Amino acid sequence: MVGRTLLSKTISRRQFLKLASAATLGLPLRRLAPLSAGISPAQRIGQLFAIDLYGPRVTEDMQQHLAYIRPGGFSLFKGNTQIPRAQVTKFIQDLKAEAAQHSPYDMLIMVDQESSTVARLREGYTLPPDFEKLGREFDPLLADYTDVSATWDMATLEAEYAQLAPRIAGDSAIQAFAESVMTWGAQVGQELKETGVQAIYGPVLDLQNESKVLQARAISKNPFSVTLIAAWYAAGIRSAGVQCVAKHAPGLGGAVSNNADPHIDGVTIELRDADLFPFKILNQQGLVDAVMVTHVAFYNQVTEGSAFVPATVSYGALRLFRERTNYFGPLFTDGLGMAALLNFVDNSTAKACVLGLLAGMDMFLSDPNIGDRAHWEAFTAIEQAVAPALAERADLIRYGTQSVLSNSARGALYQKLLASTDLLADVAQLSVPERNYLALRTLNAQRKINVMRRAAPL
Repeated sequence: MVGRTLLSKTISRRQFLKLASAATLGLPLRRLAPLSAGISPAQRIGQLFAIDLYGPRVTEDMQQHLAYIRPGGFSLFKGNTQIPRAQVTKFIQDLKAEAAQHSPYDMLIMVDQESSTVARLREGYTLPPDFEKLGREFDPLLADYTDVSATWDMATLEAEYAQLAPRIAGDSAIQAFAESVMTWGAQVGQELKETGVQAIYGPVLDLQNESKVLQARAISKNPFSVTLIAAWYAAGIRSAGVQCVAKHAPGLGGAVSNNADPHIDGVTIELRDADLFPFKILNQQGLVDAVMVTHVAFYNQVTEGSAFVPATVSYGALRLFRERTNYFGPLFTDGLGMAALLNFVDNSTAKACVLGLLAGMDMFLSDPNIGDRAHWEAFTAIEQAVAPALAERADLIRYGTQSVLSNSARGALYQKLLASTDLLADVAQLSVPERNYLALRTLNAQRKINVMRRAAPL
């Protein structure tokens, strides 16, 4: 059955800023609740990281990483999954048992299982669809009901989309298509659930473009086709109890490349509404558990003072995304080993994570390109920055009722850290307000990841 379109009320900028303040800092509007006792600063900081380590079984090296970082998540890659399905299940069970020895939090098991071309689990599994093919099949079906344009503004897109559901409700071909996509998603989700996977990095909500940045991974140029097909598939995945990390915000529809050449062709921080539209609608429908942010750079001189800033480390890009989509849930980075990000931060994963935390990211996803020790360096840098404030919980709670860093103070801190040639020394010298701000960002990120676990102590 074709799902209903749920359009949330339009909120004023003042209402948004109140919500964004609470979401950004992890604070209720008037007070910060006490923290649970017995959880160390290091255990809290570890929740910011989803690591990956090579191998189909728990090794001594994995044990050392899990003991030191205490990660909030683990991303399965090819090196973990080229084994029979039963062995993958056993590996996940052993991995989670080892992680549980070092942290009170359940370590989320996540995987790129987004499309037929990007699927880490293959042997013995139902592969996801070829989404580009689905888009080619569906676009003509939808063409009879709308001539949507990617140049429309958000209000026009929402108004037309709200009228689309009743138009297509009686179309047997479209309803059969929807049922097929949801069934496919449910089958994929059920197999992942049985294996021990808790979330997939998908679906892809980016619009196709002429440069074919995402090749067969993107559904269509039509924002309504992308929204409908992704929503049906996500509904199927989530019906099996597996969560969806939609990607790649704020949208790659205008991207030339999201690797070596990170620029958006002719687009400023004011993204096309069509790129944001699928994220907004799936969020309104409750089909997004988290959102992955691209490393593509957007022009933004106001907030960071640099010509092109990767979205994952751009306060301006992240705030714009939240404001335009009303999404206040967890934000994940794309893989930290991509050139678009590393070129900006002098190949320092640690610097990328500290800047990302300052900008508003909630979880940092490593990948095989960064090397195992990069996990340690990033964790150590954030620990150096925020552990003292997390240890002084009473002072941090008092600070939570006071004003936070001003835009100018946050911008100055950003520039200082971006230019740093000795990051550990510089984060050790943070002022009390700067340290407390980053500590509050850490707690907020932890709260959001806890929501994905359904229940966990703060």
